[in-house]
Amino acid sequence: MSETSEAFFAASVLVNLKAQVLESEVFKENSSDFEDDFDLDDQDWIDQEFDIPKYPEKYLRRRSIAQPILQRTTTLGELVSQLESIAEVMETQDLLLMKRKRNKKYSDKALISQVKSLAHREKLPETTKALGEFIDGWEKALQWTDFEYLVEKWQSVVKNDLDKDRLGVFWALLFLSSENKIEIKQINSLYGPLQIKRIIPDGGLAQLPIENLEVTNTYPSAV
Repeated sequence: MSETSEAFFAASVLVNLKAQVLESEVFKENSSDFEDDFDLDDQDWIDQEFDIPKYPEKYLRRRSIAQPILQRTTTLGELVSQLESIAEVMETQDLLLMKRKRNKKYSDKALISQVKSLAHREKLPETTKALGEFIDGWEKALQWTDFEYLVEKWQSVVKNDLDKDRLGVFWALLFLSSENKIEIKQINSLYGPLQIKRIIPDGGLAQLPIENLEVTNTYPSAV
């Protein structure tokens, strides 16, 4: 139960970050105002039997508009602040539920503790930056690579003061994914293994690892 809750919580944060990025790209500002080209002087086309209300504005309702356009991406500071707010809400809800249900197989205290520990990871920004630089220079990341293999390689090169555990690496990957620097996918099911791949920016060049290149023999075979 705890693993399922943690997985859904992590997925919801990722969806929220990706939605903000996509929303800022889809909803563009309309630089040109609508121009009314109707000629009000010539109204022969109006049916004279049509009874126009005396105050038509009373019968009109304003159409709902889209949400304000996001001009910037979410920062790590805002993400940490949001995690702290979520932890406070969960703690309040947990106290209310404890009054109703005394016998509970799993308490939300464990999940609250995990969220609080994540929110107080002081090295999360530095870890994200360093991990992004590591992935940019790692040839394996140009193709789908197992998350566990990435953690193993990261632990062999990371500084001692940065996050090197699986949870810290995973949250750093979530933020890199929200910035469209990497892709994350899960194999088969919710509990399946994770894989990551580096996203090459538009106009960028990258060479795949030599062992992954397929070279065919172009010379004719001897008769």
